[in-house]
Amino acid sequence: MAGEAELRRAISERRLVACDFGSDPRVVEPHVLGLKERTEYLLAYQVGGTTSRGSSIGWRVFALAELANVRLLDQPFLGPRNWGSRHTTLDAILAVVR
Repeated sequence: MAGEAELRRAISERRLVACDFGSDPRVVEPHVLGLKERTEYLLAYQVGGTTSRGSSIGWRVFALAELANVRLLDQPFLGPRNWGSRHTTLDAILAVVR
């Protein structure tokens, strides 16, 4: 999958990630990498970039197959945010920020 190794590393090291989702560039704090019906998803808190809906800040769920140009940034983030029950729809959690 696109960027899976980079995302696992970013979650482990608490590093921001830059990527493209469709035509929109994003900067996110990756929090949970998981599976739902054999599809890999990333639960992330977007801190920069753009979206088709306008607001660029907040929680997002991305299918890994739809992410492009995934790259780790040198900038760390402080740690886990309260993601509430957003991850409970996943069948399996592969990596989680601690």
